Amino acid sequence: MIQREITTLVPLLGKHGNILYPGWARKMFWVYNRDAVAGRPLALKEWDYYQLTVGRHVLQMVIGQVSYVAQFAATLIDTVSGEVREFAKMEPLPLRRLKMPTNPDRPSEILISRRDYEMAYDVTDKERHLTLDAHDGEVDIDLVLPRRGDDEMVIATPFDKPTQFYLNCKAVFFGVTGHIHFGDLRFELEPSGDHTAIMDWGRGVWPLHQEWFWGMGAAMIGQDRFGFNIGWGFGDLRLASENMFFFNGVAHKLGQLQVDRDVEDYLAPWRFSTEDGAFDLTMTPTYDYYTTVDVAVLRKSIHQVHGLFSGHVRLSDGREVQIRDVFAFCEHAVNTW
Repeated sequence: MIQREITTLVPLLGKHGNILYPGWARKMFWVYNRDAVAGRPLALKEWDYYQLTVGRHVLQMVIGQVSYVAQFAATLIDTVSGEVREFAKMEPLPLRRLKMPTNPDRPSEILISRRDYEMAYDVTDKERHLTLDAHDGEVDIDLVLPRRGDDEMVIATPFDKPTQFYLNCKAVFFGVTGHIHFGDLRFELEPSGDHTAIMDWGRGVWPLHQEWFWGMGAAMIGQDRFGFNIGWGFGDLRLASENMFFFNGVAHKLGQLQVDRDVEDYLAPWRFSTEDGAFDLTMTPTYDYYTTVDVAVLRKSIHQVHGLFSGHVRLSDGREVQIRDVFAFCEHAVNTW
């Protein structure tokens, strides 16, 4: 598999809305121009998604739109008891009125201010500041994700139709501070903690029906920072996969994965490996967070399987790093959206 790495600034879309330079990068080198997006007005999808791990709990926060509906939400999941606490607001037909940032790395602000809540993402050169304040006092989230200048996973993926595309940036963060108050459940995240977070930043025009697998996680391995991102099942990936792991901020690119799992049992072990042995991790699932959505033309079915990942990765200098019981996830989604 020949993978094209993009290392300089290039335009994402041509005059007909097609991807000019499919491939992958360690930073956002594609210039995303929303005015160049072609295709159906209701086909554009844009989201900024964050997921934070705090022990057995997982916090998800999203600001995004799929053109016919916008979503502003936070979900706190107890992956042991299965208890889910959720704050979710949806607004119909935002079309392109919600001005999402066009670059995940540059300073930006998204502010959603309504009568009963306020949600904001404030991105600076040094940090990402995520807040949600429900005015009834039930939800109060204030988190700071420090930015270290680490490599990211960025991919520009075409689909069968020339006007369909997916621009995606995924990143890992370490040393998250702040607080999470969800009703009577409260977490105070101190600077001395090893809390980790991930970001999924997506912009694209997708086919109406789509299926994918996506896995991601981050953890401290002794004094070293480790993270990974894997994904497949969508688009034309001949020029790049999104498979990659990170070690102390440096990206190590992977090719195609061999995935061994029981398709009838999400809670059976999953093994992910590359032919060259640079990545070989097995997930022992502990919890399947299954969600469905059926609103108007929006239908989503997602199994986000959380578990403990163990195995090894091999750095570009040949050194093997042993991975033991890293709490992360892999999801299987089937969507009409």
